[in-house]
Amino acid sequence: MKKMFKMISAAAVVVAAAVALTACSTSESSSTTVSDPWVRVTAPKQMNSAAYMKITVSEDDVLTGASVPSSIAGRAELHETTKPMDDMSMDTSSTEMNDMTGMKQVSSINVPADGGVTLKPGGFHIMIMDLAKPVTEGEEVAVTLTFEKAGKVVVDAVAREG
Repeated sequence: MKKMFKMISAAAVVVAAAVALTACSTSESSSTTVSDPWVRVTAPKQMNSAAYMKITVSEDDVLTGASVPSSIAGRAELHETTKPMDDMSMDTSSTEMNDMTGMKQVSSINVPADGGVTLKPGGFHIMIMDLAKPVTEGEEVAVTLTFEKAGKVVVDAVAREG
């Protein structure tokens, strides 16, 4: 019985140490705040959605990636909405072409300490691709953000029309 008590005590110490280490890694991202995270509701056969939010930091940081659980989608990527004028190789003489928008994947998004960054429709956003099922109103999607300094920050984004 004493041997079992020692084993349980040792296990408790290991668990306590793991909790303490987790608390330390969480404090790294305590200077990172994410507000109003949401994802766009999708139509039944739509294969992509997008996530939006406001990110503020106490010191300059860089968002280097994002992910969602595989039960939600195959992948998530950082994207930016663009206009053809942003691509110098396109003919910009047509005003019709100038009004069209597109998007491109970006490797990172700078998050300055003096105001942060807002991921929003028509700007930077997180594309959620190869959906496993439609995203429905009110559903929560866990989005893991990866920062150079803050590390991983998980937010629950609520699905809504947008």
